[in-house]
Amino acid sequence: MTKIYKVDPKEPNEAVLREVADMIKEGKLIAYPTETVYGLGTNALDENAVKRLLEVKGRPRKPISVVISDLDHVERIAEPNEVAMKLMEKFFPGPITVIVKKKDTIPSIVTAGTDKIGIRMPDYKIPLKLAEFSGVPVTSTSANISGKPSPTKPEHVMEDFMGKIDAILDAGETPLKIESTVVDTTTKPPRVLRVGAISLNEIEKVVGEVEVLDYRAYKPKAKVVAVFKGDVEEVAGNFEGRVCIIRDVKDLMDVLRRCKDCDVIVFECVNLSDAVRARIESIADVIYD
Repeated sequence: MTKIYKVDPKEPNEAVLREVADMIKEGKLIAYPTETVYGLGTNALDENAVKRLLEVKGRPRKPISVVISDLDHVERIAEPNEVAMKLMEKFFPGPITVIVKKKDTIPSIVTAGTDKIGIRMPDYKIPLKLAEFSGVPVTSTSANISGKPSPTKPEHVMEDFMGKIDAILDAGETPLKIESTVVDTTTKPPRVLRVGAISLNEIEKVVGEVEVLDYRAYKPKAKVVAVFKGDVEEVAGNFEGRVCIIRDVKDLMDVLRRCKDCDVIVFECVNLSDAVRARIESIADVIYD
């Protein structure tokens, strides 16, 4: 049975957060909101709990990031270099995941046997309090079945995990509606593994030139067409099958879920945020520009 807790994102009930934090410490699986997308959390120091998380998510053996509540806690679990500290001091708390060398306190199942760990400190009260009250690093992986878009609404989480996890903290839609930017600081130059809510330009202002990995966080089965110039209706007419035309992209992850049965998704790319533009470009099969 999955327990649902309704919480106010700005003033969450402390008693509820302490109850859920205790569940996390005990190794239970909890879905929680952040400023980006909903995350799936458990005690990152509990190997059995992390194993269950991977099984429930249906995720192949890939590294999982963790949430901390205070910048001073980084050195308990990791060995950040100068580049990592610059990014953390600039963007923590915020929508960025910084990959650093891990310490032995983090089980290898969390990092998929690598010597690296991704660290998140969200700009959102709920996950920060869960990490603070539980006293442990909390896993930070998107709360979706592997291969599906990241969840930006509690309904997305319920669709995937109702009856499979222990609790869901429902705070409504997430504010940014797109994942965090991921930067690996263990390489020279630093490597951007995913451009998310923080733009590439913002990252380079802090650490200089970076390498950008050709990485697709989620690629729908449908052909994706990005129309930056031209008439979207005319472009859509060039394709056969079930064609979805998307004119107003406020929540890209939700759009991708709703269009799961389409053969072609045509985006009218006007008035986009840098983050959404970068994500659409990364998944586009055809670009009209």
